[in-house]
Amino acid sequence: MHRILFAALLLLLPALSSAGDFLTIERCPEPDELNADGIPIYSSYWQEPKGLPNTCTEAIGEEGAQLYAERKGWTKILTAPDNGKSRQGFDQVWEDEKTGKLIVIEAEGRLSHSTVGKTLEFKRSHGFYKASTEWCIEICRSVLHSQKATEKSKETAALILQKISERKLEIRLIVTTHFRGVPIQTRTESAVLDVSEEYRGKTPDELISLDLDKSVKPEIYEPDPDLIQYSTAN
Repeated sequence: MHRILFAALLLLLPALSSAGDFLTIERCPEPDELNADGIPIYSSYWQEPKGLPNTCTEAIGEEGAQLYAERKGWTKILTAPDNGKSRQGFDQVWEDEKTGKLIVIEAEGRLSHSTVGKTLEFKRSHGFYKASTEWCIEICRSVLHSQKATEKSKETAALILQKISERKLEIRLIVTTHFRGVPIQTRTESAVLDVSEEYRGKTPDELISLDLDKSVKPEIYEPDPDLIQYSTAN
């Protein structure tokens, strides 16, 4: 039913044909416009010195990551609306039907010059480095034990644990940069493309019961052959 309604929406709104899923969340503000790839532009929301509201930046990041996944030919398993208003759980989960791998995406919007001249800073969530396998397991544990998580989120978390056991999982931090609300570029910044052998064959219960190493970082993903460069003009 969800796919039928979404298909109908795309027929009504051709401008959202590449993306637009994140914009169905009520708390996301209306963009000024969409660029040629369907990524929202929020230039009028720019306010010095604070910059964009978090919701605008999140929308740019979510839409950029979704476009990236679609161009890779992956099949959507979960995106923002599936998590409900609390957004508890993973940003996006996709499947590569050619390889049987599941791809977990942490989507991020970021000001374009925020990392210029700086060493890449790995961010943490739940005490773990984002996009690490250990971070992924911890999020699964949190979702499965939560009373607020949606059934879709819990089903996806269980599937992710199964794929970790099979070593059929990728985890990516996909960043979409912007300049004052205008999208510039989408790329995979860091990733785990192959789950460690130590997790092979473990049951979901065993995985979420492990004492996980919080010092493990994902690999820097550079250069990215699938980088998306946007034009500032529509």
